[in-house]
Order: sequence, then structure tokens, then C-alpha cells
Amino acid sequence: MKRHPFQNIFSIGFGGVVLFYLFLFSPPVLYSQESEAIKLELEAENLEKAGDLPAAETKRLRAIQIRKNNFYREKRYSYSRDPKDISHPFDSGKQLFLGGTWEFGIRGNNSIASFGGGTDWLHKDGKLAFQAGDLFFPRSNIPYQNGSVLPVVEEPKFLSSKLPSYSFSYRHDSKKWGFEYTSLPFQSSFTHYAWGLVGPFQFANYETRYRMQDHRFVIKIYEELTKDSWFSWDFGLRGGSWKTDSSYLSATLGQAGDLREQSRYLAPSAGFRFYHAFEEIMRLEVGADFFVTPLGSLDYQRSVTKEGGFGTPGNSLDRYSIQSNKPLEMTVAGIDLNFVYSVLLFKQHRLSLGLQSTSYSWRANESKMPNFYALSPETYGTAVMDWYKSSGVYEADGNGKRIGRYFGVSNIFIGYSYAF
Repeated sequence: MKRHPFQNIFSIGFGGVVLFYLFLFSPPVLYSQESEAIKLELEAENLEKAGDLPAAETKRLRAIQIRKNNFYREKRYSYSRDPKDISHPFDSGKQLFLGGTWEFGIRGNNSIASFGGGTDWLHKDGKLAFQAGDLFFPRSNIPYQNGSVLPVVEEPKFLSSKLPSYSFSYRHDSKKWGFEYTSLPFQSSFTHYAWGLVGPFQFANYETRYRMQDHRFVIKIYEELTKDSWFSWDFGLRGGSWKTDSSYLSATLGQAGDLREQSRYLAPSAGFRFYHAFEEIMRLEVGADFFVTPLGSLDYQRSVTKEGGFGTPGNSLDRYSIQSNKPLEMTVAGIDLNFVYSVLLFKQHRLSLGLQSTSYSWRANESKMPNFYALSPETYGTAVMDWYKSSGVYEADGNGKRIGRYFGVSNIFIGYSYAF
């Protein structure tokens, strides 16, 4: 079989490129062997021209074998197990119900919460500290109302909780879709103190309880990457609430008070999960969720009782109360990060170790005036001033909104779930 002249030129040219490479980067042995392969190819071309095709094919096969020996590298690794032994990330359960597999679980949580916001303005505009003729600082990062009767506060930086939570999930037998519910409760109580800054000794004792509930329900759309690696898109709802109850007593000021507030929200949620199975019974899960909504609400109430009747003869006690007229509009946004390692035993018993970190940021609209209740006209004026100094109007100097608040909850958990 006669070859086209361009094929000859290409063959010789390719050999020249290989020789040039070997001359620069390879040892002499490879150089001489590649020279032998090129020589055999040229001899094969001459034999083809002479019509001796079998001999030409023999020399060409020898050239191919030389190059194969020079450049082929034997695989030096091997799998420790057959890929068939790798478990599918969703191989759990033995009995289908409503067309799919169900898992019900419980988690033991160890959570830590931290709070921030609401005081940053003080470092930017010091004149606000002396507004309205009084020395007043926003006191606390935890309750929204910043309620404190004295300026120096010893408040914990972190709160902790160890409440259990529950979860359930459903995965359709087609492994195309499913849904999942998880929750995280939080509850903590603490005592803190407030001190006076100038003048005679002043002291107040605070007892505060903080509670939170977070609920997540999502529809999961599964996509197979490989047999042991899967991905899911998660779309659903995120809802929750947090509540603060705080009471104080100050013998030096001759007054006591209560502060109560509760926030609620319901937000659309979107996120993803990456699942990877390895060995036969283990699974790794990594993912994140994002949520945001303007459909939050904040209710608050503050009551103060003082001795002396504010100058009214014959009264030993006087009292006023501030209550939100209607729930304040509140915007909530957050991000949730998750890492879960689990082991599945006997197809039905899943043991999990996980890390979860959730961050929330929120801001309330304080354009609505609250309701004021008082036992005397003088006390009514005190109540109005109290609201003014603890509201967004005061913190923003009347030119904007209160600075946003934020808090985060970090949680490590050990869980057990049963797969039907």
C-alpha cells in the first residue's frame, strides 16, 4: 500500500520532534532507541514503495513496540477494594412506605450563642452619649430594647444551651427527590450586674432568660455525580422565634422593672448539600442554606416601678409601662453552614456527628409609636423619655434607623436516626 508524500513528511516530522524532545530532556538510551524506531519507519516506507507490504508492516510493528516500551508506564497503584463495595450515600432502610424511605432521628446538642450590634454607633458619634441631658448608653447586645438603669454592665459574651432536637426525612425510591425537617432549640438563663459611673454608689441586679427556636423544612432535588457522590438542591422554608425575659432590682435607686420581647419570622430558604459515601457504611455531608425575609415581627413590653411617687405627696410607689402598639416590622437574613459525618449500621441505624453554624442579622422598623401607661402625669412624661432614649430615634440621633443586630449560634451534635 503506497502512502501519500505528505504522510511521509508527517511521519519524519513527528519523529524529528520526538528526537528533539528526547535530546533535551531524556537520557541517551531513550535517544538511541527512538533513533532505531525512526530508522525502522523509514525502511518500512522504502519497502512499501518496493511493494513488499508484509516486510514493511513487520518493521512498522517493531517501531511501535519500541515506543511502547519507552513511553508506557505500568500503573503502580490499585484500589484496595472493588468499587462495587462502595455504599451508595442513600442506601438505608429495608421497607418502603409511601413510595420511599423514612428516617426519624434525635440529636444531643451543645450550642453556644454570641450577640452583637446596637452599640457600634457610640464609637462613631460620642455626642449621643449625652443627648437629652442624661448620661445614657445602649446597654445590652442581647435584648433589643437595651434596657438598663445604669451605664456599666457586666454581661456574658456567650450563652450556652444543651437542649435535644428532632429530625425526620423522606427520600423517594427513585432517588430523584425527597424532603427533610430539622430544628434547633436554645435556652439559657444568666445573672448580670450594672453599676453607676459617677456620684454615690449605685448597683442593679439583673436576671435574664433567653429562648430561641429554629425550624427548617426543605424539598430536596437529588443529582447523581458518581455512584458514591451525590448533590442536592434544597428549597423550602425557615421559621423561628426568639424571646427575652429580663427583670432587675436596684435597692440604691429604689426601683425595679421587667423587660419582655419576642421576635418571629418565616423566610424562604435555598441551599445545597453534597453527599459522599466511602467504605461500606460511612457518609460525609457538607452544605449551606441561605434565607431572607421582610416578614418578621417584634413585640416588646417594659414596666418600671419606682419609690417616691415622682414628687406626688402620699404615693409610696409609682409605675409606668411601655408596650408595642402593634408588632414592629422586622427584616431577618441568615446563613446556615453544616458538616455531618455518619455511620450506617445494619442498613437501619445511623449514628451522626455534626457541626452547625447559623448566623442571623435583623433590624426592626421603629416608626410606630408604642402605647404608654402610667399612674400619674409626671410618670407618663418619664415613660415617653424612657422610650425615646431606648429607641432607634435616639441611637440614630433622629436621622436614621437603629443599627442592625446580629447573633450567631454554633452547635456540635451527636445524633441517632432509625431508617425504616
